[in-house]
Amino acid sequence: MRLVTLVEVTSNSGRRDVVAAINALSGLLGTKTSGSMHSKTFYCGMLGEEAVGITGSRQVNKWLVEQVHTIVFPKHRGKGFGRAISDAATKKLLLTYGKVFCTVNENNVPMVRIKRSQGFEQEGKLIDHFAKGRTILVFSKRRK
Repeated sequence: MRLVTLVEVTSNSGRRDVVAAINALSGLLGTKTSGSMHSKTFYCGMLGEEAVGITGSRQVNKWLVEQVHTIVFPKHRGKGFGRAISDAATKKLLLTYGKVFCTVNENNVPMVRIKRSQGFEQEGKLIDHFAKGRTILVFSKRRK
């Protein structure tokens, strides 16, 4: 696994790559970065001074959090950074919350493998009726 440092970031970071990724994640989370983000947190995976990817989380309640959309920047894909960022974020979230859950497109084989190897258990499947033939897997992991 690649060694990355996980840094909490905001849309005011001043880095165009990080701000663009936050805006993309914000759209997926259904919020704008300029609005209230009290229950949404973004983490950037750093290799030295270089941002390699980003992930986000959305608090559901005081013990449950959703980890959302780990994105590895194009030039860093295929090098283990997705796993490293996801693993670091999961560990960090489990320090605060009792349970972390995520959804993964069934066709996203690399992330399905990563989640299973991190000890996430599949809780169910969601059929996406708006994207024909697309199935979403629901995974979760509890704090030990």
